[in-house]
Amino acid sequence: MSTDHPYTWGDVRERPADELAVGDTWVNPGTGAAYFAGEGGRVHGAGIVHEMPMRGIAWTVTAREGKRITACSQTGATLTGEFPAGHRVLVVTEEGQADG
Repeated sequence: MSTDHPYTWGDVRERPADELAVGDTWVNPGTGAAYFAGEGGRVHGAGIVHEMPMRGIAWTVTAREGKRITACSQTGATLTGEFPAGHRVLVVTEEGQADG
């Protein structure tokens, strides 16, 4: 998985996928990524020895119709579909970027 996105754990907050809107970006952590979410959805990388860097793919919502979204990744891939009920994602937030 590409790690070319510019985001860190501090830039994201865990939120329900149902809240995604056009223009929102979320990061899908890479295989083996470990993290925990705390108060207010703040996310911290976890690891055996130290915090893991946030690797993975960043996706930006380009269209939404009901629960169905279309998104484009930083690698140029496109996807269209729905998240399962109750699914949570790591959304890049202004709050996170201001704190980060």
